[in-house]
Amino acid sequence: RFQAQLGIYELQETLGGGGTSLVEIGFNPETEQRVAIKMKKPSLDESAQFYFDTESINMQKLNHPNLTKLVNSGRAEYRTTN
Repeated sequence: RFQAQLGIYELQETLGGGGTSLVEIGFNPETEQRVAIKMKKPSLDESAQFYFDTESINMQKLNHPNLTKLVNSGRAEYRTTN
């Protein structure tokens, strides 16, 4: 059972994190696709948001077998389940 939801994705487990972000396993129940979701920590400022937006734009341009494919980017509502 998932503990939180981010947009269409059910967040199932934390893979890791660092100083600026967390990476979660997300599951889309409509397509049954599992994805890695990188989220900016909410305590960071606007310059960190600019970094994330720039990273997303640059990742969309890349296509290489040794790189993770960017499926989606944007902002979504984060909800916890009780």
